[in-house]
Amino acid sequence: MRSFCKVIETGMYTSVQDGGRIGWRHRGVPVSGPMDRESFTQANAVLGNPEDAACLEITQMGPTLLFNDPTWVSVSGAQISIEKNKVKQQMDSGLFCDVGDVLSLGQTEKGVRSYLAFQGGLQTEIYLGSRAQFYPISPSATLEKGEKLYFHPTSATTVPPSKVSKGPIASLHQEDKLLVHKGLDWDACPAAIREALFSTTMLLGSNNRMGYRIEAALPKSDNQPLSGIVVPGTVQLTPGGNLLVAMQDGQVTGGYLRILQLDPAAINFLAQQASGKKLQLQWAG
Repeated sequence: MRSFCKVIETGMYTSVQDGGRIGWRHRGVPVSGPMDRESFTQANAVLGNPEDAACLEITQMGPTLLFNDPTWVSVSGAQISIEKNKVKQQMDSGLFCDVGDVLSLGQTEKGVRSYLAFQGGLQTEIYLGSRAQFYPISPSATLEKGEKLYFHPTSATTVPPSKVSKGPIASLHQEDKLLVHKGLDWDACPAAIREALFSTTMLLGSNNRMGYRIEAALPKSDNQPLSGIVVPGTVQLTPGGNLLVAMQDGQVTGGYLRILQLDPAAINFLAQQASGKKLQLQWAG
Protein backbone atom coordinates (compact mmCIF):
# COMPACT_ATOMS: atom_id res chain seq x y z
CA MET A 1 0.00 0.00 0.00
CA ARG A 2 1.25 3.47 -0.88
CA SER A 3 1.31 6.12 1.85
CA PHE A 4 -0.84 9.17 1.19
CA CYS A 5 -2.84 12.11 2.48
CA LYS A 6 -6.22 13.15 1.09
CA VAL A 7 -7.11 16.65 -0.14
CA ILE A 8 -10.12 17.88 1.87
CA GLU A 9 -9.91 21.49 0.65
CA THR A 10 -7.72 22.61 -2.23
CA GLY A 11 -6.94 26.19 -1.26
CA MET A 12 -7.01 29.04 -3.77
CA TYR A 13 -4.38 27.79 -6.22
CA THR A 14 -2.31 24.88 -4.95
CA SER A 15 -0.16 22.78 -7.24
CA VAL A 16 2.55 20.14 -7.08
CA GLN A 17 5.91 21.53 -8.21
CA ASP A 18 9.38 20.03 -8.35
CA GLY A 19 12.65 21.27 -9.83
CA GLY A 20 11.00 21.73 -13.23
CA ARG A 21 10.35 20.03 -16.56
CA ILE A 22 13.69 20.28 -18.36
CA GLY A 23 14.34 19.54 -22.02
CA TRP A 24 10.90 20.15 -23.58
CA ARG A 25 10.93 23.85 -24.49
CA HIS A 26 11.62 22.95 -28.13
CA ARG A 27 8.18 21.32 -28.12
CA GLY A 28 6.54 24.41 -26.63
CA VAL A 29 6.40 23.03 -23.07
CA PRO A 30 7.45 25.48 -20.30
CA VAL A 31 9.80 24.47 -17.51
CA SER A 32 7.20 25.01 -14.73
CA GLY A 33 8.67 24.37 -11.26
CA PRO A 34 8.52 26.72 -8.25
CA MET A 35 7.78 30.40 -8.68
CA ASP A 36 9.96 31.23 -5.65
CA ARG A 37 12.78 28.71 -5.79
CA GLU A 38 14.46 30.07 -2.66
CA SER A 39 11.40 29.36 -0.48
CA PHE A 40 10.85 26.00 -2.21
CA THR A 41 14.45 24.97 -1.51
CA GLN A 42 14.20 26.02 2.13
CA ALA A 43 11.05 23.92 2.71
CA ASN A 44 12.91 20.87 1.39
CA ALA A 45 16.06 21.68 3.37
CA VAL A 46 14.15 21.58 6.66
CA LEU A 47 13.41 17.89 5.99
CA GLY A 48 16.80 16.99 4.53
CA ASN A 49 15.21 16.44 1.10
CA PRO A 50 16.95 16.89 -2.24
CA GLU A 51 16.51 20.55 -3.19
CA ASP A 52 14.29 19.67 -6.18
CA ALA A 53 11.95 17.26 -4.34
CA ALA A 54 8.27 17.72 -5.21
CA CYS A 55 6.34 20.03 -2.86
CA LEU A 56 3.00 21.80 -2.79
CA GLU A 57 3.13 25.42 -3.97
CA ILE A 58 0.41 27.41 -2.17
CA THR A 59 -0.88 30.70 -3.54
CA GLN A 60 -2.61 33.05 -1.06
CA MET A 61 -4.83 30.39 0.57
CA GLY A 62 -3.67 26.93 1.61
CA PRO A 63 -5.25 23.47 1.47
CA THR A 64 -6.60 21.16 4.15
CA LEU A 65 -5.15 17.64 4.17
CA LEU A 66 -6.19 14.46 6.01
CA PHE A 67 -3.31 12.03 6.63
CA ASN A 68 -3.93 8.35 6.04
CA ASP A 69 -0.28 7.54 6.84
CA PRO A 70 2.43 9.21 8.96
CA THR A 71 5.10 11.55 7.62
CA TRP A 72 7.07 14.70 8.42
CA VAL A 73 6.24 17.98 6.66
CA SER A 74 7.53 21.55 6.69
CA VAL A 75 6.30 24.94 5.43
CA SER A 76 8.46 27.83 4.18
CA GLY A 77 7.95 30.99 2.14
CA ALA A 78 5.23 33.59 2.70
CA GLN A 79 4.01 33.65 6.28
CA ILE A 80 0.89 31.51 6.55
CA SER A 81 -1.20 30.16 9.41
CA ILE A 82 -0.65 26.43 10.02
CA GLU A 83 -2.87 24.26 12.20
CA LYS A 84 -2.62 20.55 12.95
CA ASN A 85 -5.86 19.33 14.50
CA LYS A 86 -6.70 23.02 15.17
CA VAL A 87 -3.46 23.60 17.11
CA LYS A 88 -1.15 26.29 15.69
CA GLN A 89 2.21 25.18 14.30
CA GLN A 90 5.45 26.92 13.31
CA MET A 91 6.97 27.51 9.91
CA ASP A 92 10.48 26.42 8.89
CA SER A 93 10.53 23.42 11.21
CA GLY A 94 9.73 19.72 10.96
CA LEU A 95 6.12 18.85 11.79
CA PHE A 96 5.08 15.23 12.28
CA CYS A 97 1.64 14.32 10.91
CA ASP A 98 0.27 10.99 12.12
CA VAL A 99 -2.59 8.82 10.87
CA GLY A 100 -5.87 10.76 11.16
CA ASP A 101 -4.24 14.16 11.61
CA VAL A 102 -5.74 17.13 9.76
CA LEU A 103 -3.35 19.80 8.53
CA SER A 104 -4.90 23.15 7.56
CA LEU A 105 -3.11 26.12 6.02
CA GLY A 106 -4.81 29.51 5.96
CA GLN A 107 -4.09 32.79 4.19
CA THR A 108 -0.61 34.02 3.32
CA GLU A 109 0.83 37.18 4.84
CA LYS A 110 3.92 39.19 3.87
CA GLY A 111 4.11 37.35 0.61
CA VAL A 112 1.95 35.39 -1.82
CA ARG A 113 3.43 31.89 -2.07
CA SER A 114 4.28 29.27 0.55
CA TYR A 115 5.69 25.76 0.07
CA LEU A 116 4.63 22.58 1.89
CA ALA A 117 7.30 19.88 1.70
CA PHE A 118 6.97 16.18 2.60
CA GLN A 119 9.85 14.06 3.86
CA GLY A 120 11.36 12.34 0.83
CA GLY A 121 9.25 14.48 -1.53
CA LEU A 122 5.78 13.91 -2.93
CA GLN A 123 5.52 10.78 -5.10
CA THR A 124 2.84 11.93 -7.54
CA GLU A 125 2.74 10.90 -11.21
CA ILE A 126 5.58 11.92 -13.52
CA TYR A 127 4.78 13.55 -16.88
CA LEU A 128 7.64 14.28 -19.33
CA GLY A 129 10.19 13.75 -16.60
CA SER A 130 8.61 15.95 -13.94
CA ARG A 131 5.91 15.86 -11.27
CA ALA A 132 5.17 19.58 -11.82
CA GLN A 133 1.52 20.26 -12.56
CA PHE A 134 0.93 22.07 -15.85
CA TYR A 135 -2.22 21.44 -17.86
CA PRO A 136 -2.47 19.83 -20.41
CA ILE A 137 0.83 18.02 -19.78
CA SER A 138 -0.63 16.88 -16.48
CA PRO A 139 -4.37 16.10 -16.16
CA SER A 140 -4.96 19.24 -14.08
CA ALA A 141 -3.14 22.47 -13.20
CA THR A 142 -3.98 22.39 -9.49
CA LEU A 143 -5.00 20.05 -6.70
CA GLU A 144 -8.49 18.59 -6.89
CA LYS A 145 -10.74 17.97 -3.92
CA GLY A 146 -10.66 14.33 -2.83
CA GLU A 147 -7.45 13.36 -4.62
CA LYS A 148 -4.66 11.45 -2.89
CA LEU A 149 -1.13 12.81 -2.54
CA TYR A 150 1.39 9.98 -2.24
CA PHE A 151 4.62 10.14 -0.26
CA HIS A 152 7.30 7.85 1.20
CA PRO A 153 6.30 5.99 4.39
CA THR A 154 8.04 7.20 7.54
CA SER A 155 7.60 7.28 11.32
CA ALA A 156 7.79 9.66 14.28
CA THR A 157 11.29 8.38 15.07
CA THR A 158 12.59 9.25 11.59
CA VAL A 159 13.42 12.81 12.58
CA PRO A 160 14.44 14.85 9.52
CA PRO A 161 18.06 16.12 9.55
CA SER A 162 17.34 19.81 9.10
CA LYS A 163 19.84 21.65 6.89
CA VAL A 164 17.98 24.95 6.74
CA SER A 165 19.60 28.32 7.40
CA LYS A 166 17.74 30.31 10.02
CA GLY A 167 18.38 33.55 8.12
CA PRO A 168 15.49 35.43 6.47
CA ILE A 169 14.35 34.51 2.98
CA ALA A 170 15.54 37.26 0.63
CA SER A 171 12.50 37.03 -1.67
CA LEU A 172 10.24 38.13 1.22
CA HIS A 173 12.03 41.44 1.86
CA GLN A 174 9.57 44.33 1.65
CA GLU A 175 11.08 46.44 -1.11
CA ASP A 176 9.77 48.59 -3.95
CA LYS A 177 12.68 47.95 -6.33
CA LEU A 178 12.69 45.31 -9.06
CA LEU A 179 16.27 44.58 -10.13
CA VAL A 180 16.75 44.05 -13.87
CA HIS A 181 19.39 43.35 -16.51
CA LYS A 182 19.43 44.36 -20.18
CA GLY A 183 17.34 42.07 -22.36
CA LEU A 184 18.08 40.66 -25.80
CA ASP A 185 16.28 43.54 -27.55
CA TRP A 186 17.48 46.38 -25.32
CA ASP A 187 19.31 48.15 -28.14
CA ALA A 188 16.13 48.15 -30.27
CA CYS A 189 14.11 49.81 -27.51
CA PRO A 190 13.26 53.45 -28.37
CA ALA A 191 15.38 56.00 -26.50
CA ALA A 192 12.36 57.73 -24.95
CA ILE A 193 11.23 54.47 -23.39
CA ARG A 194 14.69 53.61 -22.11
CA GLU A 195 14.86 57.00 -20.40
CA ALA A 196 11.41 56.62 -18.83
CA LEU A 197 11.87 53.07 -17.57
CA PHE A 198 13.85 53.98 -14.47
CA SER A 199 12.02 57.17 -13.50
CA THR A 200 8.50 55.76 -13.63
CA THR A 201 6.62 54.28 -10.67
CA MET A 202 4.86 51.17 -11.95
CA LEU A 203 1.93 49.16 -10.67
CA LEU A 204 1.82 45.38 -10.56
CA GLY A 205 -1.29 44.22 -12.39
CA SER A 206 -2.90 40.84 -13.02
CA ASN A 207 -0.59 37.86 -12.56
CA ASN A 208 -0.42 34.09 -12.36
CA ARG A 209 2.09 31.32 -12.95
CA MET A 210 2.27 32.22 -16.64
CA GLY A 211 3.30 35.81 -16.13
CA TYR A 212 2.95 39.23 -14.55
CA ARG A 213 1.56 42.37 -16.13
CA ILE A 214 3.19 45.61 -15.00
CA GLU A 215 1.22 48.79 -15.66
CA ALA A 216 4.02 51.16 -16.65
CA ALA A 217 2.35 53.90 -18.76
CA LEU A 218 5.49 54.20 -20.90
CA PRO A 219 5.49 55.93 -24.30
CA LYS A 220 3.75 53.82 -26.92
CA SER A 221 5.81 51.98 -29.51
CA ASP A 222 4.95 50.33 -32.82
CA ASN A 223 8.15 48.30 -32.97
CA GLN A 224 6.97 44.71 -33.61
CA PRO A 225 9.87 42.26 -33.97
CA LEU A 226 9.67 38.70 -35.17
CA SER A 227 8.82 36.18 -32.47
CA GLY A 228 11.81 35.15 -30.38
CA ILE A 229 12.80 32.99 -27.43
CA VAL A 230 11.24 33.88 -24.07
CA VAL A 231 12.43 32.35 -20.78
CA PRO A 232 11.27 32.83 -17.18
CA GLY A 233 12.13 36.40 -16.21
CA THR A 234 12.01 37.85 -19.74
CA VAL A 235 10.41 41.33 -19.66
CA GLN A 236 8.59 42.31 -22.85
CA LEU A 237 7.39 45.77 -23.85
CA THR A 238 3.85 45.90 -25.23
CA PRO A 239 2.87 48.43 -27.94
CA GLY A 240 0.66 50.15 -25.33
CA GLY A 241 3.62 50.93 -23.08
CA ASN A 242 3.21 48.26 -20.42
CA LEU A 243 5.46 45.35 -19.45
CA LEU A 244 4.87 41.59 -19.46
CA VAL A 245 7.12 39.34 -17.37
CA ALA A 246 7.21 35.66 -18.31
CA MET A 247 7.19 33.29 -15.34
CA GLN A 248 7.51 29.53 -14.80
CA ASP A 249 4.48 28.45 -16.86
CA GLY A 250 4.97 31.20 -19.45
CA GLN A 251 5.14 30.83 -23.21
CA VAL A 252 8.45 29.81 -24.78
CA THR A 253 8.30 32.46 -27.53
CA GLY A 254 7.01 36.02 -27.70
CA GLY A 255 6.39 38.73 -30.28
CA TYR A 256 7.21 41.88 -28.28
CA LEU A 257 10.56 43.56 -27.63
CA ARG A 258 12.46 41.69 -24.92
CA ILE A 259 13.92 44.78 -23.33
CA LEU A 260 14.85 43.45 -19.86
CA GLN A 261 15.64 40.22 -18.04
CA LEU A 262 15.20 39.23 -14.39
CA ASP A 263 17.77 37.02 -12.71
CA PRO A 264 16.65 34.13 -10.42
CA ALA A 265 16.66 36.30 -7.27
CA ALA A 266 14.42 38.91 -8.93
CA ILE A 267 12.04 36.18 -10.16
CA ASN A 268 11.77 34.88 -6.58
CA PHE A 269 11.03 38.41 -5.33
CA LEU A 270 8.40 39.10 -7.98
CA ALA A 271 6.68 35.78 -7.26
CA GLN A 272 5.96 37.01 -3.72
CA GLN A 273 4.31 40.29 -4.79
CA ALA A 274 0.57 40.82 -5.14
CA SER A 275 -1.47 42.93 -7.56
CA GLY A 276 -1.40 46.61 -6.64
CA LYS A 277 2.24 46.59 -5.51
CA LYS A 278 4.12 49.75 -6.56
CA LEU A 279 7.52 49.10 -8.11
CA GLN A 280 10.42 50.98 -9.62
CA LEU A 281 13.00 49.38 -11.87
CA GLN A 282 16.66 49.42 -10.89
CA TRP A 283 19.73 47.99 -12.58
CA ALA A 284 21.00 44.84 -10.88
CA GLY A 285 24.61 44.91 -9.73
